[in-house]
Amino acid sequence: MLNWWALPWYVLGYGATLISVMFSLHDAPRLTLTLVLAAVAYALAARRFRLRGWLLASAVATQAAALAGFDVLGWLDYAARGAMLFLPVTLATALLGLIFERKQAEGSPFEGGWQRVALGWSRPLYDLVAVDVLVAQCVALFDSGPGVVVSVVHALLLGFMATVWAQPAIPYTSAALGLVALLQFFARPGVRPTDFPVALAVLSFGYGLVGYGLAHARRKELFSPVAAARVWEKPLQRAGLLFSVAALGLATMMGVDIITLSIRALLGLSLLEAADVVALQMLVGVLAITGLLYLAAALVQRLAWLGYAAVILLLCGWSLEWFFIWGMREPQWYAVPAGVYLLGVGYLEWIQNRRTLARWSDRAGLVLLLFSSFWQSMTEPNGWPYALLMGAEALAIAWWGSARRQRRFLYFGVVGVILDVAGQSIEPLLSANRWIVFGVAGLILVTVAVFVERRLEALTRLSRELRERLEEWE
Repeated sequence: MLNWWALPWYVLGYGATLISVMFSLHDAPRLTLTLVLAAVAYALAARRFRLRGWLLASAVATQAAALAGFDVLGWLDYAARGAMLFLPVTLATALLGLIFERKQAEGSPFEGGWQRVALGWSRPLYDLVAVDVLVAQCVALFDSGPGVVVSVVHALLLGFMATVWAQPAIPYTSAALGLVALLQFFARPGVRPTDFPVALAVLSFGYGLVGYGLAHARRKELFSPVAAARVWEKPLQRAGLLFSVAALGLATMMGVDIITLSIRALLGLSLLEAADVVALQMLVGVLAITGLLYLAAALVQRLAWLGYAAVILLLCGWSLEWFFIWGMREPQWYAVPAGVYLLGVGYLEWIQNRRTLARWSDRAGLVLLLFSSFWQSMTEPNGWPYALLMGAEALAIAWWGSARRQRRFLYFGVVGVILDVAGQSIEPLLSANRWIVFGVAGLILVTVAVFVERRLEALTRLSRELRERLEEWE
């Protein structure tokens, strides 16, 4: 090479470009022009000598020229805005790297071991993009204006590269940058802190819905996703669940004291102030959104316990909204859905042969339905509507037990009807003349005795058949 006649001229030319850049450092317009010319010279050198180092030098000079041009326009006075305006340069560098990767058939830098990371014309450009993203993110990290745009664009860029390379690790970084953008947005003045848990729940719902939607579509063969689409399933699912747990924790810490409010409601005291309403609605929103996410996850993953938790969250959110915000203090609005939910859980557990949990769930649901109605029928001044409700519930429970061939439903239904009738008969009997009461009771007993005596054989046979049939039930 030392005998090559053109070597001194090349050394002189490229050395002169460096010297011209150094002499132009204190003059932004001249520096911009000098860097542009240097970038052209280095690009020609990369083409002439087929060396990747010149390509990297050309890219660095081009990006430096862009920064110098921003300085001329006064855009670098606000660092975060400069980072935002530099985004097109980063995107163009990444696009150029993809073009080289495709034309040279280099493949993903994550394929074939660590040796592939440094091999190929696209690798220096990708390294430069990584530096751009890291520096711009650090510069705009604590900014609540352009910093949000920087984080979102970086998240989209990394997501696009992860899809192109089918790389399952990068989507986690992309999802994390989405959270960073959300934090930056809520760092601005004038934004209510109580809105952040709801926004975090919405973000987790979006992540989870896309992740579980991809898994469901792939399982049902709604489309034939390539590996590029599959890399998003697990990262988005896990990010959605993790962020949802964080949203629930924040909502619980920032929300109102539900136990204290419930006690005040039972004592008939005043409930909510203006600040409490905002905090309570935030909690309701987080419960509802998170419940929908868990319900989608339970359906896709076929996890019964997660489905139960999802419905519990939805019922809690709905009950809090109706009771405290809308003032719907009627207990049956909450007891009936909760009781039906418990019976549904019992049925689902029963068909999956988890009998212990099914029995306890059924018992809790039956007690909640019948006891709440019976209590209101006895304590309310006008309790007959609740007595009718209890009677309807008891008959429905008895029918459900007969359909499922389970004795506990039949027993609860029969006992519920008896208690309902007896409870509604106490007050009329106490207010009526005692001789009329005793006379009617005696007449009924005599009638029953005569009927039993004449139909004793038929009743005995019916009792035996009924007992044998019930012994076959669970």
